[in-house]
Amino acid sequence: MAKYCEQYGFDAKAINERLALLGLDERDNALGAQLQQDVIIPGLERIATSFYDELLRHPQMRHFLDNDELIQSLQRTQKNYLRNLGVEFHTCEYFDERLRVGLAHARVGIPLSLYVCAYRLMAQLIYDAFPERLMAEREPREKLAEFVRKITTLDMTLAIETYHLSQMNHLEKSLENLKEEENQLRKKADTDALTGLANHAYVVAALTQALDESRRSATPLCLVMADLDHFKSINDTHGHLAGDGVLREVASRLLP
Repeated sequence: MAKYCEQYGFDAKAINERLALLGLDERDNALGAQLQQDVIIPGLERIATSFYDELLRHPQMRHFLDNDELIQSLQRTQKNYLRNLGVEFHTCEYFDERLRVGLAHARVGIPLSLYVCAYRLMAQLIYDAFPERLMAEREPREKLAEFVRKITTLDMTLAIETYHLSQMNHLEKSLENLKEEENQLRKKADTDALTGLANHAYVVAALTQALDESRRSATPLCLVMADLDHFKSINDTHGHLAGDGVLREVASRLLP
């Protein structure tokens, strides 16, 4: 199974279910071949150019498509995308590529609402590229137009799937990082900086909780207290740096 299909659970059963939901089956592959031969191949440059020209007319899109290098890169991606639009759409390889497209656009950061609008624009540009001879024949035109609606909807659902999950994974990772930072801050707030032992405030809170629990459960509570004999003389004789060293050494022996 291809990388993204495996990651997002698109095995043969899931692929067939998605296609069935959209009314697509392997018999429609002939329409995919026709779409490429009659529309995409002869109109590729015009469709791709018009797509970004139209997007850049809207301030919301210009905010995200803010440099020529990015636009050129996306145009190349768009052309590669169009070159296999509707071709062998029932395969895992096709699904994998469409799932990858969603991840690529998630990295750009375009909001999902604008993303859906962009798919609608692309479908319209493909319709506009239908040749005159096809437009003159009602049944073939409507049949191919319906296929375009279905195949672009399929592609959009797959791209949105990974786009959405990518954003969710990013949020989950951010939450994990925040929790880790919170734990580190809590540990720092509860710990004596010199010795690494629990500080006075933490000890008082822990003892209060332990005493309450002991009373509720009627179980004994044991507390051990220790003191360093002649510690003041160490500070007076050898200085506070030496005293700090002694405290760290004692603390290291107390820590589990």
